[in-house]
Amino acid sequence: MLHNSNFIDISLNSRWSAKKVNDRKLSKKLDYKHPFFQDISVSYREHFNSKEAILNRKLEFYNSISYTVLKDGQDPIRLKIHIGDIVELPEESEGIAYAKVKSIFRYQANNGQYYAFFFFDWFQATNIMDSVLECPFYNIQKPEESRWFQIFPITFIDRNPCVFFIHNCGNTCNTEHDEENRSYILNRYYYNAV
Repeated sequence: MLHNSNFIDISLNSRWSAKKVNDRKLSKKLDYKHPFFQDISVSYREHFNSKEAILNRKLEFYNSISYTVLKDGQDPIRLKIHIGDIVELPEESEGIAYAKVKSIFRYQANNGQYYAFFFFDWFQATNIMDSVLECPFYNIQKPEESRWFQIFPITFIDRNPCVFFIHNCGNTCNTEHDEENRSYILNRYYYNAV
């Protein structure tokens, strides 16, 4: 799998069955009606300098991806990103934006090389603070509300995630979180033991 020389040892893990892809309301076949089509086209144009038409139509989805990032003057960083992980991404207007990994997939470009991508659900700041924790509330954007592109190559995540959100459970959350409740609290008090 090719991306750039600073991203090596890329391994996709636990490929999804056709049933799982359908259960997630996704499709393994990429066509102009597919919700990923526009974002993949933009991603190839902006991140890989490719202005070619998208010819290949097959997508493969996975539960997780592992890769090593090489940075000048630093030890190699080994990352493993799973579906559901929350990551920080640079954003022009806000500085840092937060996103939940909704899917991980690979696509074969016209040049025959495979590229891996993340599909994100973005967190949107509400500018409301929890009165007890003094931590900010965020909402995951609904697909119809999403203002930002949702598909990015793996090169956008070059460090291990260290941001933690807590689902803001309400009376509809029982043994599992109610996915219709899109409210989360940014946990600013999580820390690593030294």
